[in-house]
Amino acid sequence: MELQQLRYFLEVAASQHMTRSAEKLHIAQPALTRAIHRLEQELGVPLFLPHGRGIVLSEYGAFLQRRLSPILEELDSLPGQLREMAKLESQTIRLNVLAASILVTEAVIAYRQRHENLNFQLTQNAESRLYDIGVSTRPFHRIPENRTGEEFIFTEKIFLAVPASHPLARRKRIRLADAAGEGFISLM
Repeated sequence: MELQQLRYFLEVAASQHMTRSAEKLHIAQPALTRAIHRLEQELGVPLFLPHGRGIVLSEYGAFLQRRLSPILEELDSLPGQLREMAKLESQTIRLNVLAASILVTEAVIAYRQRHENLNFQLTQNAESRLYDIGVSTRPFHRIPENRTGEEFIFTEKIFLAVPASHPLARRKRIRLADAAGEGFISLM
């Protein structure tokens, strides 16, 4: 089965007239008739039955029309869906946020207010390299010798609030290691 044959079949099934279908499809009527006959031979069943000077769908033809119509409608909608995906992709900024910061939230909100058609996709995955902007912490900032496009932007003070009954409530300064035990954050 060829896609063109199936499209021809649906047109003939809709009009139930070979000559009108051929005119609408901008092909010669004998070529359309041959295409339909080849489809019937390939499927092994008659799709149309003669009826007076015209044709009508056979039981097999009616079944094929019911099953084929939604499939070809879906197939025809694919180019538009792909264009919409590409448009959405071009309007999406992927953020990989590995360090919580009010700056990230404020920046996303402010940028989104100025660019309403823009979307943000937020992830938190230290293994991923599939992002446009990554927000992370470093134990001590060093500019790598073999720069990979990563840039240091700013430092930020982080404050920890705990209940008065918490053991850390009496300390004025503590040092916390990150989950990997690498970076230390001084809290005052």
